[in-house]
Amino acid sequence: MTTETKILTDEFISALWDEIHASFSRETFRMSHHDFARHIEAAVLQSYESQLLRLLVDIRFAAGDDGKRMQPELVEHIAALRKDAERYRWLKANIQDDYTLPGGYYIPDEDTGTWDKTVDTAMEQKP
Repeated sequence: MTTETKILTDEFISALWDEIHASFSRETFRMSHHDFARHIEAAVLQSYESQLLRLLVDIRFAAGDDGKRMQPELVEHIAALRKDAERYRWLKANIQDDYTLPGGYYIPDEDTGTWDKTVDTAMEQKP
């Protein structure tokens, strides 16, 4: 199924109105042209809101969020994920076989708690 996007011009609404109006008898179709346009507008907005909600759910899932974070915490969480990804990519591209980094920094096996700070400091060094 393909979906074609139509711009809701006055001409398009009038043509749609005429088509629907012709398929009903005057007794059963008692909606005004204005009310009809408002119903179309409401349906479009509802569809848009539904798409935004799906997008938000997808972003939360991709970010490993459990849905309990409010917007500020979610934005903070995603920013931290981005920093971790940047750090990992830089480390992957720059770490040597002996676990040294540019600038003489070293990643110790025994103290994993300092890795982020060590990598961040090494990343700030000019080549």
